[in-house]
Amino acid sequence: RAADTQRIMQALMDEKNPLLRRLVQSLPRIDFEARKDVSVIFCRAARHRTSAHGNPLVECLLRHPELLPKITSGYENPDLALVCGQMLREVIRHEEGARLVFSVTVRNPTTDGSSSTSTSTSTSSPDDDEVTEAPVLQELFRLLACP
Repeated sequence: RAADTQRIMQALMDEKNPLLRRLVQSLPRIDFEARKDVSVIFCRAARHRTSAHGNPLVECLLRHPELLPKITSGYENPDLALVCGQMLREVIRHEEGARLVFSVTVRNPTTDGSSSTSTSTSTSSPDDDEVTEAPVLQELFRLLACP
């Protein structure tokens, strides 16, 4: 079980192409139940402890600065606001994560809705994989479930 969890965390936080990035980028395109699954996976990853210094999720967000603005811009979209809020709450539980969220929101504050979400949510490149991994999400959820 610990080895499975470690493998999943490595896939989620991979240096070059983390699964976490694909999941976050897919939020506008997937249905509500799948969004909730992504949020649960994200939140469990945020709570994952390693023996190394720092939180692996926050470190991943630092390595991939395009992710946090996608999550914070989720508040502009009523379909994404709930899950993005859950994800942000988990990030700010960590001091470094709170600093990171603060710096992103101060640089790119969400206004009264006058900013366009179409530019912030459709910036995925053509080579991004389409997320069709519903079974993968279910397996990740099962493996990361608390005992």
